[in-house]
Amino acid sequence: MYCSSDGDCSYEDGQPGIDPIYINPSIKELGSGMIDRLASELAHEAFHRMRYFGNAKISQLEEYWAFYIGAQIARGSWLKFEDIDTQDPEQLQRWFYPNGMQGYLRLPPYPGSAAEGANAELRSQVSSAKISQPSHAEASE
Repeated sequence: MYCSSDGDCSYEDGQPGIDPIYINPSIKELGSGMIDRLASELAHEAFHRMRYFGNAKISQLEEYWAFYIGAQIARGSWLKFEDIDTQDPEQLQRWFYPNGMQGYLRLPPYPGSAAEGANAELRSQVSSAKISQPSHAEASE
């Protein structure tokens, strides 16, 4: 998270290019699960660096998929991804609440949609994305 001198905080620093990866130092204090947590965070951050949605500012959709990738790498179970339609901005935003990540609601729902919300063009881009979420049965295998 980046905070300006006036106290306004955001998950986007507004600068072009890819930000460095910062690892939460509390990982070192974990008695168990340290490797899983590290692998999850690195996978999450690697997804961001792929710029899957282009050179747009970070969005809730990008964060959702970054958390999804991290959870798959570490086989984490604390985040729930079932029954979420990421093309519906209300469902996408509601996903952050039960997972305790309300800070991400400051981000626009979709890349490039900070002022407009989810418009038809963005829905088309999202639906044509090649990311597909496996069914619950596939994810538990």
